[in-house]
Amino acid sequence: MRWARQLAKGAKLDPSAVNRMEGAGAKPVRGHADNVERVVDVLRRAGVEFVHEPTRGVRLIRKDKR
Repeated sequence: MRWARQLAKGAKLDPSAVNRMEGAGAKPVRGHADNVERVVDVLRRAGVEFVHEPTRGVRLIRKDKR
């Protein structure tokens, strides 16, 4: 899983931590809160927006290349 390694590198985590988070599937993610926050931060910087209304999910935000 190349993307998991890239995400782990950006979050400064071991890839196994990201794999464990992914393994949660639709269940709440388990892990150290600071590790989860690091992953969320990397995803947000990559253009992922977390939405909560009307349902929970994510959406990609287009970033203009300059």
